[in-house]
Amino acid sequence: MELDSMNRKVIAQMENSLLGTTTTGKGKVDKTVNQKLTVMRLTQEIEDTKRRVDDSKLKLTAEIRLRHQAETELKSLRSESTAKKANVTLTESQQLVALGSSQNVYMSQQMHEAPN
Repeated sequence: MELDSMNRKVIAQMENSLLGTTTTGKGKVDKTVNQKLTVMRLTQEIEDTKRRVDDSKLKLTAEIRLRHQAETELKSLRSESTAKKANVTLTESQQLVALGSSQNVYMSQQMHEAPN
């Protein structure tokens, strides 16, 4: 960024010196000087635009990487959550089966012990 500002200052100084030394008696700027200044300005604008494009590419690449990482983490968390839900459901089912079988055992014991 400092380089840009220094470059702009140099261009401004060159414009001022060229405008001051190449004026005709009526104060008109020579066409070639005007064209040179225009070329210098356009060159600077092109360089600035290229720099901004490169910066944007870097930011976009970083954002794409972050998005990919977030998607990967999300998939991992979803599969982990699904596995935990399945584990909880299986545990609950096993507990219900265990309770059911223990009740059946208890009921059958009471039926055998019951007086006739």
